[in-house]
Amino acid sequence: MCDWKLHKQSVQTRVDEFGIRWTFLDGKYHREGGPAVEYPNGTKSWYLNGERFSFEDYIQELKLLGKEEAVINLLFNLDKV
Repeated sequence: MCDWKLHKQSVQTRVDEFGIRWTFLDGKYHREGGPAVEYPNGTKSWYLNGERFSFEDYIQELKLLGKEEAVINLLFNLDKV
């Protein structure tokens, strides 16, 4: 059984039976300000609009998108990610 939650207009988060958390935007892995996929063992995968990034490239892409607040929160662990 999966737990689906509607966070914003078209963003959905799913937690599957293995405890893996998946975040989607319009059917694509996507999350600004955190990993789109989080595994119970702590592994994280970073996606924007279905494209996977290393953490470093994810930060650079957020900067290009003008998401400075998200970058600051991620770099200084101001939000639980």
